[in-house]
Amino acid sequence: MSNYETNPVGALQERFQSRGITPVYRVVQAAGASHAPTFSFQVILGELTATGAGSSKKQAKHSAARAMLDKLDGRVPAQDGQQPLPPVQDPNFSQAPGNTVGGLQELCVKQGFPMPTYSDGTVDGQPHQRNFSITCTVGKMQENGAGGSKKDAKREAAQKMIDKLKSLGQNRTEQVGGVVDVLSAEDEEMITKISNMKIDLLTPDASEKVAAFYKNLQNANGKFLAKLHVTSLSNRSVNYKTMLEDVSKEQKFEVTYVEVEEKNDDGEHQCLVQISTLPIAVCYAAGKDYDKAQNEAARITLNYLKMMTKRSQRGKK
Repeated sequence: MSNYETNPVGALQERFQSRGITPVYRVVQAAGASHAPTFSFQVILGELTATGAGSSKKQAKHSAARAMLDKLDGRVPAQDGQQPLPPVQDPNFSQAPGNTVGGLQELCVKQGFPMPTYSDGTVDGQPHQRNFSITCTVGKMQENGAGGSKKDAKREAAQKMIDKLKSLGQNRTEQVGGVVDVLSAEDEEMITKISNMKIDLLTPDASEKVAAFYKNLQNANGKFLAKLHVTSLSNRSVNYKTMLEDVSKEQKFEVTYVEVEEKNDDGEHQCLVQISTLPIAVCYAAGKDYDKAQNEAARITLNYLKMMTKRSQRGKK
């Protein structure tokens, strides 16, 4: 008998062990009388889920693993004690309607492609009507998606990637690029270089350049910089993003906001703002939503600029 029949949990584990992916199991229901209980287990594999039931936790877990194997291999799930039916459609490209993210993950699993990854792109538009972009990467392939929310952008990127993978010819794996289980010689050399890297302290020459930059900024003319020094930054309701944008355009440095996907321990959205001064400065803030986190980060950045340019401004009074 195959592992599918005797040990589906082990079979599912072995299939993804080399990729560093571990199936996660959890009990979703326990019902019935004490002498005849019924357990339901769910197995989670990335975006994919499958459930199974049994009279014991072990049986339910095995049933869930078997259901996941059926889904991955394109089989109609088997009834207890029966062999699974053969696939009813092309197992290479089956996809749940509307679930493009899960469909792409399932496709990559079946074809042996690297698992898809997603990275945030630009965020455009007004706060009440923003446009997000997401980049989906599978091996060497990349596709971009856009939408009014991150979820919509991610779905579009996933659908574009599915379409691209479907259009590939015979040597799909070679074109996509397979999973690298071990580090290449170049990777190991790079890691060694990074591990042995010595970070130099600020040299006297570099210190002079930094001092010169802020001296020039202190002595710079500009109504927005002058306004900053006579404006209280304690009122959280002010639009500090606009104020920072005005100062940056006037003094010719760039401002970049970076959204941190994870919330902090207080459940607040987190944001970093980087300004291309010398040296580059990065400020952090958090807020109830991303807009508030951005505005607070801008306020803290303005306080930093106010502090760094304060002496000369006082001298000009």
